[in-house]
Amino acid sequence: MRREPIVKYRDKKFIIEGYEVLADFPQLIVNEDIDFNVFKINLNLVLDVISKENLKYHLNLNGKTLIKYKDKIFDLLSKIKNEYKEKIILELLENSISISESEKIIENLRRLNIKISLDDFGTSSSNIDRLLFFKDILDSVKIDRILWKNLPDLSLELLRFCKKNDVSVIFEKVETQEEINFLTQNGADTFQGWYFKQNLLNKIVDSTINYKEDQELLVQIFRDAVNIVNNNNIDEIVQTFKILKIAHDLNIKVGTDEFFQLREKFLLNQEKNPHLIDKNLSKIVAILNAELLYYIKDLESFKKDIKKFLYNIDIPKELNINVTNFLNKTKSISEELKHNYLELKALNSCSNEKYGDDNGVINRKEFEFEISFKIKEFKRTKNYFVVGYIYIPTLENIIRDYGYHNYNKTFSKIITTIKNSIGKDYILAILDNFTVSVIYEGNNPIKLKRIVERVSNSEMKLDKEFINLEAKGCGTVVRESDEKSDDIIQRLNGLLYESKNYSKDQFLFE
Repeated sequence: MRREPIVKYRDKKFIIEGYEVLADFPQLIVNEDIDFNVFKINLNLVLDVISKENLKYHLNLNGKTLIKYKDKIFDLLSKIKNEYKEKIILELLENSISISESEKIIENLRRLNIKISLDDFGTSSSNIDRLLFFKDILDSVKIDRILWKNLPDLSLELLRFCKKNDVSVIFEKVETQEEINFLTQNGADTFQGWYFKQNLLNKIVDSTINYKEDQELLVQIFRDAVNIVNNNNIDEIVQTFKILKIAHDLNIKVGTDEFFQLREKFLLNQEKNPHLIDKNLSKIVAILNAELLYYIKDLESFKKDIKKFLYNIDIPKELNINVTNFLNKTKSISEELKHNYLELKALNSCSNEKYGDDNGVINRKEFEFEISFKIKEFKRTKNYFVVGYIYIPTLENIIRDYGYHNYNKTFSKIITTIKNSIGKDYILAILDNFTVSVIYEGNNPIKLKRIVERVSNSEMKLDKEFINLEAKGCGTVVRESDEKSDDIIQRLNGLLYESKNYSKDQFLFE
């Protein structure tokens, strides 16, 4: 559900008075049937939150839809509790309603105590005669930018008329501070537009509004993020997902100037609040996990059927070879799907809240920042420092064989073991689902090696079994030639790759 804030200027402050609730895909609303279904869905979504907030919600409805579905619409509106009706505003695009039809609609809306708002005033058939006809049940009139920008005197005269009749006037598509100054100085007090979207963005970025999200929509946005990022960096994918989600909620099209301004503000907000976690990710993980499990089971079942078929019949040697090659390929595909499933199961641990500030553990982005800071300090003071990776492959087996809960419990024990081993004045970071990192003062690799050994000597009791934790480590010390964090990270990544794929040594240092 998209929503655009409607803002009130009161006591020299701007506050959100309500939201215009828009369709998820407005380009698809091409007929009354779709428009009615969208209205019904959005009404249900709004009713889920309306009791918790003292806000108005504007719901769009085309005039043709209101005529075709008037009985069903009035039936839906009649079921709304009386104390909530004043918070529901029908935003009417009444481009096809005759006067006689309007009289019937007014009578029903007055009976139900439902108010309306005239949308896009100054364009199409939303004009003076409609305003005069509907003024008794009007909550507001929305003056289109085309009118107030090009005919300001007429717009201000309309504002004065509406105030006399106790009708609010909402100036749409306000973009700049200069426009706000002009409008407020001339008595306007209710607005909608990009100016307020961007100024309220920092509050909306980590919004806790309890809308029931469409899970399929969330997954689609997540997949769009994966396609945009086009690599396996989960941090970038999650960040891009959040930006796309906010753009969707604020009715901002991807690729527009508004979108890039939103992205810039979002990234700035993330630098200030690196531990922000999107609450929707758990839903997405659950859905994608279910899909992956379906694919895996389907593939395994398909392989069994083929093998059974081959066993029961004689086939030519050449065909048998082709089928065998195909089965080998499906095996690798199945393994890749299972690996993706494990990665998704552990997704939330990449930035798990319980490892946050209070426990002295940072995330990858902060880790890279800390290295940059340490390098600058080294250039000035010549105080050496060590950076190390600790990779725990056992965690992958644990999440596969014992589940996410036991994985999380084991990860917590590893963090505690490292913290108890390293002493004071260190920095501890979670890099991904199976790797942590430490930074400490000095140039002594033995301290890092002992940490790796202690993790390796640890064991966990899982489902009445004791599991030995295998760990590998690598480290490096800052060099005179290091100019930025990438220099150290690339060196460590090379060591980690060697440790994972070639070296039998438990610890590598360079």
